[in-house]
Amino acid sequence: EFSARQPRIGSLWTACFSIGFLALALWGCNGVSDQARQQAQAMVNLGQVQYIDEHNPRGAIESWQRALQFDPDNAQAHLFLGKIFGATGLFDRAEPELRRAVALLTERASEDESERALLADARNTLAAALINTSHYDEAIALARSVTNEVLYSTPHLAWGNLGLAYFHKGEYQQAVSALERSVAIQPRFCVGRFHLANSYFHLNDMGH
Repeated sequence: EFSARQPRIGSLWTACFSIGFLALALWGCNGVSDQARQQAQAMVNLGQVQYIDEHNPRGAIESWQRALQFDPDNAQAHLFLGKIFGATGLFDRAEPELRRAVALLTERASEDESERALLADARNTLAAALINTSHYDEAIALARSVTNEVLYSTPHLAWGNLGLAYFHKGEYQQAVSALERSVAIQPRFCVGRFHLANSYFHLNDMGH
């Protein structure tokens, strides 16, 4: 059985957590054969089906771990494992998977700009995990880097994580600024609005 603690109250983890079908190139150069890389990607795809369609997270975890046995450098497998561990409160297990995903995708994005959006997703998810383990300064740096990525399709989540990290540091004015930006981008982002109100409260700025 998993021994999971719940994400910190107010975490943006749930909002950040999603597993979509992505068509990644089968990157190599790590001594892994083309056949092994193809088998790894097949296991990644199976895990997506198990998680999304079959609602079977345990089966998905097993498939993604199996993918890494075929190809330890499959960035999707690392990213999805990090996301699912974080979603169940296993942040100590999520963090190394997400760090590996970020490292792999950073290298790939330097050669292929189409990887930049996925890299931003990995960085923002790692920021969410770091908020939940009280590593606020690193979370701030990561989230801020994502806010500058024009290819990232959900920038309100990055601004939300940035604001939440500032909030937990007790830097409420910076939290308000980031969260205002978040809800301006996505007015229906109710989690962001909740944290913005909480930040206003801590500033004793009840006029907003």
